[in-house]
Amino acid sequence: MTPERTRRLRFALISILVVAALVGTVLALRSMIPVEQATTEPSLQTQAEDPSNSKALQPSTTPTETPSTEGKTAPVILQPESGRLAFEAEGKKLGEETYQLERLPTGEYQLRSQGFFSFDVLASKVKFEYTQDIRVDPNLRPLSFSLDFQGPLGLGNRSTTVQIQAEKALISSGEKQREITVPQGRFVLLGMFSSYALATKLVTSGDRVRLAAFIAAGFDGPESQPQETQPLLFPLEVVRVPLLRLKDRATGNEVEVEQYLLRLGEREGEDPSRDDAEGPRLLAVNGEFWGLMSTLQDASKGSFRVYRIDLFPQGFDIVPSK
Repeated sequence: MTPERTRRLRFALISILVVAALVGTVLALRSMIPVEQATTEPSLQTQAEDPSNSKALQPSTTPTETPSTEGKTAPVILQPESGRLAFEAEGKKLGEETYQLERLPTGEYQLRSQGFFSFDVLASKVKFEYTQDIRVDPNLRPLSFSLDFQGPLGLGNRSTTVQIQAEKALISSGEKQREITVPQGRFVLLGMFSSYALATKLVTSGDRVRLAAFIAAGFDGPESQPQETQPLLFPLEVVRVPLLRLKDRATGNEVEVEQYLLRLGEREGEDPSRDDAEGPRLLAVNGEFWGLMSTLQDASKGSFRVYRIDLFPQGFDIVPSK
């Protein structure tokens, strides 16, 4: 076998491994907890508040269901918001993503981000880069989504776009296309991890919020199975749980952050407001995204953490409750 052919085969293998690891990380939220396909169209129930309201730091011990959005005002993003995320699995850093969320002259909002995943494969460090663009209307309802991956030497490149008009979302990935029905009102579009900066504006608006979650980064076109067996739209319940205290490893300073339990799919017999309820937790302060992590009770499935490295340069530790 010639050196050139060996090199090509090696990079082909690297590309396959990188894409597999990337997809697994992107869908980490779905793998943390059981997901069941909804039997009916997920209802959209949320309440809008000004994210600058400082009372959001008050803990809630008796969550109440948030009323419908009809007639409510959308959360207002008063100034551009930016951040830099790091993501880790089992304590090992996988990559970073920088983002900026800003209001456009049209009144719409746009979130742009760029990031990378880095892996050790065959004794080599492989870097896989991506860019993401999300636009929402003044009421924070998604309008469009694009995600472009770039692999080493162009291997494993992949692009996904979504265009939303009325109740239809046209999804394209390469030459594959699919159309799905989306809710009339607001819903959460989940792509790469910075998409939670935009989702936070909706899901932290009440003690308990129920709405639809569109897993936009999970589409890879129709398969041989019926499309309905591979749903992209799930009911999402977000419940405020007691505050969490974090300790900055760099300075030793402690800070209290809001903590929200995320549950995809319908599950019975479990009170999501319990401290030990399983599921990924979203961390926020006054409507601003600070992180995403698996629960301590979920250790058997592996630890996973996304956090604002611009706020915690060396990461953070959870301060045990007294």
